[in-house]
Amino acid sequence: MSKHALEKKLEALSVLGVEALPKALADKNNFYVGKAAKRAAQLNATSLIPNLLAAFDRFFEGGAEVDPKCWAKLGIMDALYQLNCQEPAPYLRAFHCVQMEPVWGGKEDTAAPVRAMAALALIDTNLDPIQLLRALVNGLHDVDQQVRIETVRALVRLGRWEGELLMRQKVLTGDASPEVLGALYSAILELDQSGSIGFVKQFLQSEDEAAQLEAAASLAQSRHLEAFEAAKNLWPRILTRNLRRTIVIAMGASPLDEARVFLLELLRKEADETAAWALTALASSRHRMELRDEIATLVSDRSDRQLSQVFREEYG
Repeated sequence: MSKHALEKKLEALSVLGVEALPKALADKNNFYVGKAAKRAAQLNATSLIPNLLAAFDRFFEGGAEVDPKCWAKLGIMDALYQLNCQEPAPYLRAFHCVQMEPVWGGKEDTAAPVRAMAALALIDTNLDPIQLLRALVNGLHDVDQQVRIETVRALVRLGRWEGELLMRQKVLTGDASPEVLGALYSAILELDQSGSIGFVKQFLQSEDEAAQLEAAASLAQSRHLEAFEAAKNLWPRILTRNLRRTIVIAMGASPLDEARVFLLELLRKEADETAAWALTALASSRHRMELRDEIATLVSDRSDRQLSQVFREEYG
């Protein structure tokens, strides 16, 4: 199919009704089918779930030869999720999908986004919770960072203590990605099982700087006062610049009033660089606009060029 012909077919998709979509979903072009699946979801066409499942099977079995970049599988998976398909089989299949495709210098797995989407979709299926946990544990050890992060989010949504134990075990075995560690720490705190704050606090003493920074950030932005206090109490100690900055910036995401008070105190009294971090954190917080005038006064009173510049950048 020429590029022009495909563009015309894609343009026509926006006005197709439910009755015309089965033919579109049976098309050979994987990009087109992915867009047709999106159209089915837009129309809330639950009657097309069998057609979507059939198309998914076809493109799954054909692999990269018929579905390069996984465009069809991604579109179909998203449509099934949007249409509230609760049958776990397609999501379980997608969660184990690996599709190696040639790239410059070797091969890469293009199915990672499919697995990431499946991790979250599985939570809303009728799969038994224990079977679900058995499936998701694989996602915590997936080679792709985003799949691991989406698996953590899925376990939070599941909300079971067994999921929290799986995440503790993953933290203890380690992860090369700071982003994954941060997601794990935050998830453990959010689930709020017994001893969760103490568990995360221990990593403030880690020799791995990435683990230390992520633990500090998770505690500083937590909704739990005890967790926030643990991060705040680090302040009188001798800290690295990175750790100090991480704690301050993360406090901007905290829902606690105590974080607001502490950041204003830093802006009022700390040295210029730390005060600038506090200003940035306050500008990103939920208190951004209600504190604008007070922050403007504090910045003006300090008569500091750097702070004035940060204020202009953050508030315009």
